[in-house]
Amino acid sequence: MKRTICLSTCLLLWIAVAAQTQEGVSYQYNGKKPRTPLGNVTISYDNNKRTVLSDAKSGKFSLTLEGRKMGDRIGLVTVKKREMMVFNQHAVDEWSLRKEPLCLILCNADEFERQKANLIEIGKREAKKKYDQQKAELEAKLNASQMKQQEYEDALDKAYDELNRFQKNVGEYADLFARIDESEVDTLAQRALDLFNQGHVDEAIRLFEQGHYMEKLDKALKNSQQADQLKTVAEKAKELATQDSLKALQSLKAQIEAYKMNNEWNKAGELLKGLADRLNTVDDCWAYAYFCSNQNNFKDTEVYYKRAISLLDEHEDKGTLVYLYRKSCLLNNLAFLYSNTQRFTESEEMYKEALEIYRRLALSNPQAYEPDVAGTLNNLAGLYCKTQRFTESEAMYKEVLEIRHRHAKADPQAYEYDVATTLNDLASLYYKVQRFTESEALYKEALEKRRRLAKTDPQAHEPNLAATLNNLAGLYYEIKRFAESEAMFKEVLEIYRRLAKANQQAYEPYVAQTQYNIGLLKINIEQYEDAIPPLEEALNICRRISQTNPAQKPYYESSLYLLAKLYSINKDYLVAYRLYQEWLPIMKQRYEADPASQQSDYADQLGSQSFCCIFAKQFAEAEQYAREGLAIEPTKHFICGNLAAALLFQGKYQEAEQIYRQYKDELKDDFLDDFKEFAETGVIPQEREADVERIKRLIEE
Repeated sequence: MKRTICLSTCLLLWIAVAAQTQEGVSYQYNGKKPRTPLGNVTISYDNNKRTVLSDAKSGKFSLTLEGRKMGDRIGLVTVKKREMMVFNQHAVDEWSLRKEPLCLILCNADEFERQKANLIEIGKREAKKKYDQQKAELEAKLNASQMKQQEYEDALDKAYDELNRFQKNVGEYADLFARIDESEVDTLAQRALDLFNQGHVDEAIRLFEQGHYMEKLDKALKNSQQADQLKTVAEKAKELATQDSLKALQSLKAQIEAYKMNNEWNKAGELLKGLADRLNTVDDCWAYAYFCSNQNNFKDTEVYYKRAISLLDEHEDKGTLVYLYRKSCLLNNLAFLYSNTQRFTESEEMYKEALEIYRRLALSNPQAYEPDVAGTLNNLAGLYCKTQRFTESEAMYKEVLEIRHRHAKADPQAYEYDVATTLNDLASLYYKVQRFTESEALYKEALEKRRRLAKTDPQAHEPNLAATLNNLAGLYYEIKRFAESEAMFKEVLEIYRRLAKANQQAYEPYVAQTQYNIGLLKINIEQYEDAIPPLEEALNICRRISQTNPAQKPYYESSLYLLAKLYSINKDYLVAYRLYQEWLPIMKQRYEADPASQQSDYADQLGSQSFCCIFAKQFAEAEQYAREGLAIEPTKHFICGNLAAALLFQGKYQEAEQIYRQYKDELKDDFLDDFKEFAETGVIPQEREADVERIKRLIEE
């Protein structure tokens, strides 16, 4: 057996559905073994009507749908058999009334999931290896002065973005790759698939490339066209050319999925674009546009989604359900692109057009199309919330909830996740408009559902559970219910720690963000010492990952600043001094970018660091920071005390005396408290003790 999931382990059912006619069904084990009792296979369709296949001997089954026309969609179809799953799910999703029977392939669910998990692990390993290689090459160029620092950072950010996109989509790619049918590809591609599943990714890729499938597809397509044109050519030539074309096409698609799994995005995109340009079909343009969307290639995403819509309008009968459904899906995807690129007017227009089609389809078949109505409404509600049209957004979220509640009542397992998502989204809207009571109620309802879902499938639902817990903790923080907020943040932290053990790269940033939130909460309730440990962990994580994950830089910078302040408050000045040394260059950049708004804060922090420098016995450095602070904001008189002490301890008595004399009436108590603290910590140089006593007498005059 070449793969964990292969056709020798799959049940095949050929299911024909006709309008007011009856057509047969046969099932077998890959055509290689005698017919075998199938057992019960339950097919639910068209408002949950059910048909059970159990008679394996006759090999016949008929399904009659009265009043349906050729091309009509069957409806929301689910196929259930114990311990099995649908291998060719895409074909089931697109099932419509047609002359040709549907080939339904069932496979062992556990074996499929093991194969998929293996592919995910291979893909992640190869993606990380590629990223590490890119990083090493960039560092070598930087060290050899072959590129500038900014070029290095930009290139590293780009490499990280590629890695992050792969981590985000690897489950989808692995699912597609695991569903490749080896019987549909040639021998070379079968060997490549075998190597890929064994983890020999580079060898598999090279084999795919040796197949030259794009050239073979071109040749097969040309032969197919010639067979059509030459009337004298035997029908067999046409059939063989078509078979060659299909084999080359399926092998090419397998190569594309291999490139995706190996994080070779440019090669995968090149082949997908080649298919879209050569075949010029709705599906191929759609597939390339979807790929480009995941790669943030917004230009090609728009071009090929528009081309897919144009082809659909040109070649499909506009009166069919198939046309309407596909058109609405494409419009929804294009609207999503426009929303992400801030083209809100165009996004709204397309969402509305898609929504109008879905509503029309739902009138004739609510069970099949109302979920699409709800999904598009949810997208449009999110757009309105983003553009602060809160009243319209609220109305739409409520309509989504009504639809999803209704469907969840009939099938909780299928729709409870969607209900929880919309509850969470509407709660977030209420939070934005400060309707905290309603927000809390909805967050709690979403939380209850997500807790239940997480018990049945922790891996799938715990991240969403943590997100809702985090949102509710943030709400409690906002309305000053700090005890409840802290308890929820701690539960969030526990979940993210557990998830990070299995996938550090994906979830460690959330550990850092949650610890940062806990630290902020502790500061807000003035538990300053308790705020230090969580902020320390947040800082250590963010300091390490912010170079490759720019989204973590704000948490790194804020944690750094808050810890410097906290250690200063706790009079641990040496630690505060080291943290300020790391923080002040960042603050300087902010000040230089926006002097007006940052002036006062920057001066304060320079003054704080000048004070910490004294305890580090860096008196010249203390003088430098104090002078910089006063140059920016001369009215910050507290800095004058730091400057005077720094001068005094360096032996610059006359300059120090002048400052002490000028501000002794205003800052007498502060000066004396500082000298007391300096003496207690042994900061005062022995040779300056007499000068200090002279200054103290001067202050007390």
